[in-house]
Amino acid sequence: MIRAAASDLGGIDINRRIRVENHQNTPPGPRVRERACRALRDSPRRCRGGTARHGSAGPRELCVKAERRPATTPEPATGTPRRIRGKPTPAHLDRLEEIKKEAARCFYLQGYAATDVRRIAEAVDLQVSTLYNYISGKEELLYLIMKDGITEIAAGLDEAIDGLTDPHDRLRAAVRSHVLHHAHRRYRAWTSHVEVRSLTGDYLAEILSKRREYERRWIEILQDGMSSGVFTPADPRLTMYGILAIGQSVSRWYKPGGGYDAEGIADAMADFVLTGVLTPQ
Repeated sequence: MIRAAASDLGGIDINRRIRVENHQNTPPGPRVRERACRALRDSPRRCRGGTARHGSAGPRELCVKAERRPATTPEPATGTPRRIRGKPTPAHLDRLEEIKKEAARCFYLQGYAATDVRRIAEAVDLQVSTLYNYISGKEELLYLIMKDGITEIAAGLDEAIDGLTDPHDRLRAAVRSHVLHHAHRRYRAWTSHVEVRSLTGDYLAEILSKRREYERRWIEILQDGMSSGVFTPADPRLTMYGILAIGQSVSRWYKPGGGYDAEGIADAMADFVLTGVLTPQ
């Protein structure tokens, strides 16, 4: 039986009404619960947040039932970026570059899923809370790394083939540019190649769109050579995928200071694409 002390309700005795309903083996009706909570609010001993500061279990239970709040969606487990007033300062941008560089290294060595934000913050000697002055979360950081990568590799391609008209020269320059990008920026390049699966939503859509544009320019180079009779007729898209995969693999096995320098690797890969492994007849 639910009991409530009259003194807890500011002198209002609702026990009799509650007992009437309890006599019928039913829980207190909504009107009784509503009046109980109203009396508790008006009494010196109020119910705050669904619990009574003093008093018996009866009023507290009634108040919880009457003031039950709807469930709310839990906050996402990501940080909230802090607004920067005005344009970011050069020091802010330099620090962000350092964060992206270290994050790319962590993603390369450990994988995106296995790297947490705390690990990145420690690598750049920042508190996690301070790191959120620069990013909103780990996925945005991955997106920024990929955006930088595709922007740089596309600009490198434009610069490499600028002013060249011969299909043979254009393809050689394009291959060298592609390979050198993956050799000199191996952490960022490999992360961009492998971890695109970790992007979602608008981040993913934007990066895939930029990738398709980069691939389209490669297909144009190949189609120009095929239509002019310089290159063997083949499916230009499949040929493009094969050439790009050569450069992407360089970012995985190339080690600065190892047995091969980046320029030598770029020349060797360009020769391979243009002449293959067969002895000319």
